[in-house]
Amino acid sequence: MKSIYDRWVSLFHVIAGFVLAHWLIGPAPLRRMRASLAAVCAAGLTAFFIAIVPVVLSALLAARSNRPEIDFASAAAGSLHPVHLLQFVFADLFGAMSPDVEYWAPQSAIWDTAWGSPGLFLSQNMGLLYAGALTFAVVIACGVLRGLAWTREIRFFSIATVLLLLYAVGAYTPAFELMYEVLPGVTLFRRPADATAPLRTALPPGPSDTQAAPEPGSPQPSACLRTWLATSLRPRWLLAAGSPLPLFPRQTARRL
Repeated sequence: MKSIYDRWVSLFHVIAGFVLAHWLIGPAPLRRMRASLAAVCAAGLTAFFIAIVPVVLSALLAARSNRPEIDFASAAAGSLHPVHLLQFVFADLFGAMSPDVEYWAPQSAIWDTAWGSPGLFLSQNMGLLYAGALTFAVVIACGVLRGLAWTREIRFFSIATVLLLLYAVGAYTPAFELMYEVLPGVTLFRRPADATAPLRTALPPGPSDTQAAPEPGSPQPSACLRTWLATSLRPRWLLAAGSPLPLFPRQTARRL
């Protein structure tokens, strides 16, 4: 149960950042804020009434607990080792799910014998991040080299993906210690590697036809390329958020 809450704390910060980005990025921010304020308030009240009972019960339990907070050293032990990021491209590289391959990732007997123990405490499946070599190639070729990842409509998702990855690898970068001290709720949870769960939640492709349609005469990306980009450039943890941002607005379509 605790690990479920670990995942939701990172998702909460992502959704909050998404709302702020929707308000602040683009023309007429005050008008955008007023237009969405009713929906945000309704969602907030609904979430409040759904969560109030379990939150109060958890707070009462924490008041009697000898470990109401997780210290930084304990949280750092739940970091994702950076070599697991290779599994974005290579499926089950370390044999976590294969009966024919002995598990040899960090925190295994093979790894500890060869390179020493990293002092982590994670289940074997935490590093299963597979998205595919094709996805990686498209992100590099179109997202990075051609600059699609930094277009206004996609920029928030690119930044959030980087921040989630920094959070997930935990103590392997100085960023997690800053997040641990600054972000609300992080000290209550023990495992930064759970930030990978929002990253590997699949998002359905398909931007709005009216928003994505290029102007007459401008180049339009192929359906295949649109699908690849829809499943790779937009991070996977906003399935429930229902992003209204167009993936292929006119200016983005021209760049393809």
